[in-house]
Amino acid sequence: MEMASDLIDSALLRLPYGEALRKHRRKLVTGAAMCAGAYALYSWASQDLAGVDEEELRREFEQAAERELREPAGAGTGITAEVRSEHLASSRQTAEYYDRRLLATLREALRRSVPSRQLVGELRKGGELTPAQKEEKWGEMKVLAFAGTAVGLCSVALLDLLVSVKVELVMRNFSQAVSAADGGGGAEGYPTDRCAEVIEDGGRRFLNAGLPLLARDAIAAARDATSEMDLQVDLSPADVLQLVERVVERVLRGADGTLRAARYALPELHGAAGQRHTEPLQVQQMWDETECVVRSDFFEEAVAASVGSCEDVLAQFLQAKMAAATPPDTMKMAKVAPLLTNAFRLTRLFHGADPSEEGPNAYLDAIASADAVQALRLAAYFAHDGRKATAEADDVDVSKLGLVLPVEDKMVQAELAAAKARAEAVQAEQALARLKLEAAER
Repeated sequence: MEMASDLIDSALLRLPYGEALRKHRRKLVTGAAMCAGAYALYSWASQDLAGVDEEELRREFEQAAERELREPAGAGTGITAEVRSEHLASSRQTAEYYDRRLLATLREALRRSVPSRQLVGELRKGGELTPAQKEEKWGEMKVLAFAGTAVGLCSVALLDLLVSVKVELVMRNFSQAVSAADGGGGAEGYPTDRCAEVIEDGGRRFLNAGLPLLARDAIAAARDATSEMDLQVDLSPADVLQLVERVVERVLRGADGTLRAARYALPELHGAAGQRHTEPLQVQQMWDETECVVRSDFFEEAVAASVGSCEDVLAQFLQAKMAAATPPDTMKMAKVAPLLTNAFRLTRLFHGADPSEEGPNAYLDAIASADAVQALRLAAYFAHDGRKATAEADDVDVSKLGLVLPVEDKMVQAELAAAKARAEAVQAEQALARLKLEAAER
């Protein structure tokens, strides 16, 4: 055990935030450590990773996902509901950390792909436009408002699911490697310096290549859905949400009924990005497993559940805003379109993109609570029954999964240090003022 602990310390020190992690690793790891300890897996590194049968991977994952959906308490698997709950809480903390790191990129990608706010600025310069130009731009505004809303809902769901799946795979594969080291194997060759990058890489690939594809399809779908609707038509919150859902449905399921989530989530599978980079075998294995998960029907089901949960957040916003309208509970399309362009800002879809922003993000919380999402995450972690090994929790170092919990971000730490310095400066000034006052009274 002492040798394994030294290996983990060495691995942590190679990470960007390694020193802070090494110092705080025991308090950073919660339920996932127990989960990894109680159900550590046999070493993945001991296999010929390049020779793993992809069909076998897919079959094992789908069996696990089916089990998680039909038997959420883990009946017959030997993995208790308590272990599942502990694992979900811990891995969710990790996934949300990476989600928030990518929110700013999502916001910029959405602005580039659906430039509705640019149209708002142009329409405000009404005196410079002819009536025909105004009519054209308002028609485009209507399309982009509904397209942008659909893209935002689908994108945050896809981003979160991609990050969550990668977190589960990294946590499982790393626990396997460390378990092998405890048993006399070797974890020195495991690419620990790539773990954080692997988690973020999937999200960035989607934002750079998949989101533009999604936006293109959403704009076409929104044009069809709103083409017959006049700007002066009255809409209720239910009408608005129904239009959004129509666009979302067409985006996620094409006109021919083809499911498209995998096409957006992993665009390199469809020729939208370059070939996969040369990676260590363990990283290639995680990409193979990610592809297996994303191509499954269970991923599509989790996407649909996630988007539905995000639509519920949007529905509450629309009902509150439109209830205050005159007359109440209805709005002209000409007012609904600008409202939708500001909906994500007002509902704080991107809350957490700034490291100084604390507190919950309603959209991420809604996604995390969906049953289909939790089943997908658990299946990704516990998929390979034949490779599970059980061990006493006391026999495994509880810090093993600290590697993939880099919560002590340098920017956050710098801001905390600056805030502390400002507070200390204020205290020093107050103390000096008291001393001066006391000297004057003497």
